[in-house]
Amino acid sequence: AETMANTYLGLRCFECRAFQVQQRKKSAKWECRVCGTKQSVTRVYASDAKAAAVRGVITQLSRAQGEAEEAAEASRFQHSGEDEPGQRENPVLV
Repeated sequence: AETMANTYLGLRCFECRAFQVQQRKKSAKWECRVCGTKQSVTRVYASDAKAAAVRGVITQLSRAQGEAEEAAEASRFQHSGEDEPGQRENPVLV
């Protein structure tokens, strides 16, 4: 009996939100390599017989997620300054 070729999946952990590549198993369960949370496969972001192909997609998704989080953080920082008008009214001269 021939064995089925390995398939690699691009997944994201629901707990820590880390993107990662996992080999497809018979079970639809997997364990996050970052935080160790056991979970079901609910969404597949990429799938290929070659892990390297899936890694490329996962790298792009991780980079985009990081950039989005940085932009959101910068936006929150700017808005927090506007919420406290007293901060900029009295500049300190050196």
